[in-house]
Amino acid sequence: MAREAIEAEIERINAKKIPKIEGKITQAQAEFAAKDADVAQIAAELDAAINALALDPATGRLEPMAPVTDAQKRIAKAQIERSAARGALDRLKADRLSLRLRLDYLQSVPPDPEKEVWCADLTEDIAPGATVGTIDIPGEGVEQVLIAPAFDGAATYAAERDGAMTPREAMSPEQAFLNAALLPGWQKFRPLHRVGTIRDIDAPTNRCGVDLDEALSSAQGLQINQSAALEDVPVRYMDCDAEAFEDGDRVVVAFSGQDWASPEVIGFEKEPKPCARAYVATEWIQWVSETGVNFWAVVALVNVKTRNVIEAWARQIDNSVRTQGVASYNKQPYFGLGARGGTGSQHTSGGVTYRRLLDVTQFGADISFSPPLLEPQQYDGRLYGILYDNYSGGPSSADAQQYIVELQGGIELARWRAWPVEGYAYTLSIAYGRLAIGGYDGTAYRVRVFDLATRATLADIAAPGFVQSVRLSRKYLSVMLGVAVDDALMLYRADDYSFVATHALQPGGGTYAYDHDVLGDRVITVAGDVGQARTYLIGDQGLSLTYEGAMFPWESVVSGLPGVEGTGFLPVLAWARAVASPAAPAGV
Repeated sequence: MAREAIEAEIERINAKKIPKIEGKITQAQAEFAAKDADVAQIAAELDAAINALALDPATGRLEPMAPVTDAQKRIAKAQIERSAARGALDRLKADRLSLRLRLDYLQSVPPDPEKEVWCADLTEDIAPGATVGTIDIPGEGVEQVLIAPAFDGAATYAAERDGAMTPREAMSPEQAFLNAALLPGWQKFRPLHRVGTIRDIDAPTNRCGVDLDEALSSAQGLQINQSAALEDVPVRYMDCDAEAFEDGDRVVVAFSGQDWASPEVIGFEKEPKPCARAYVATEWIQWVSETGVNFWAVVALVNVKTRNVIEAWARQIDNSVRTQGVASYNKQPYFGLGARGGTGSQHTSGGVTYRRLLDVTQFGADISFSPPLLEPQQYDGRLYGILYDNYSGGPSSADAQQYIVELQGGIELARWRAWPVEGYAYTLSIAYGRLAIGGYDGTAYRVRVFDLATRATLADIAAPGFVQSVRLSRKYLSVMLGVAVDDALMLYRADDYSFVATHALQPGGGTYAYDHDVLGDRVITVAGDVGQARTYLIGDQGLSLTYEGAMFPWESVVSGLPGVEGTGFLPVLAWARAVASPAAPAGV
């Protein structure tokens, strides 16, 4: 906005002000020339009148004096008028010089600076080149700038809400003086934003306290906070509010209506955290006879930190299929369905294909697609997965699970090999423009990371054992190793894929770790056959366990379902798939 104002002023000077003053100068030059000519003409007449003088013998005086006196009066007046015209011309030239100097000054102002700034919330799908609203603390656009919370498109620039920074260079002297005079007053008594440290979080009521940083105006270093702390402050963050915060986090406070009495915590000063939520899923069996069973697909949206169930869904499924994982698709949780027990064209020893995505909420529609895919995941409006080999028209069995496929609207857009040699891939993760796979490349277990736009390989990491699942987050690439023995979680940095730490996993019940995901600085893992979950906190030294047990009360969700009888329930599989927000299917 600053550069736009300067460019607009440059345009006004070039297109309007200078041409206008040039026109006035031309007119003033003509007027001066006319006045100068008048003086010259009168001077000639005066000279002629003087030359015509002769001594009158009778009076002893030079005569005739009347023409001389008249010429002297007229030349005095003409000289005054010429001086006035000259002064007007000189002033106009000075104004033109002033405009040209201002033009040179404005043209010398460097372009608007480019800054790397944080978004106040964890929104990761802002389009490059988009015009967004900013948070300027303490309101001067110099010390600290953030992108305004962008959840659900809220960062799109709105002039009425966000205003525009105008440099003083682009203002008139009157405007510059007025703004400079008002600056510290509105900063203190009509505040917009401050930063501070959050404390005393009450998640159920979405309230907290905030200790504010000292805030000084550039005008004489005046203190512009009305108080050092704020109490009973509501939290408004993405769609999880206070759930995302912990005491001690650095936060951004907005003042509704620019009123110090109406503060709200709206985001993080830097490194915004996701809503610590995960879709945790399981498959339930009810024994209804010696030969018959009922199968239920159950999923809950759970706060990983508090294990509060935000919402839960269950859907009965045919006993010829089984659910294989849960993903966020079109802002809703979906299960992938494959054949049960190794029967049918949908299942081989290489894994279970997804021919259909099952809408667990039952508010939308199930999704069928071809070719069948393993690990289908949505990212940036497209569907990605590992190509399944055993279908009509598919590659030979020697190329089983060798390809990654990109689909949009049911149309295959791209396909590329997972491994340079024979092998198979069976786990996939997409985030931040990258795609990671885990599997066997024909000689060893490996993990590969691709640039989603160029398909270039960013990392190729040898794994010491079976790769159960891989997950990408903003900070980490995490690799879960299994099965049953030597279960472990390996962390790598996402910027250079350097090794961070290995943490041994010992899921409850003696079962192996089945799936995991990373949400900010937390990891959730789930065990394969009893629905047990663990959460860990990532620190400088690796992972530390913060919880072990059931992620949510499965029985209370299943017990009220139609057709469920008795107590013969057994959870046979459980998965976890993280989501930054149900409204952000691109994932964390």
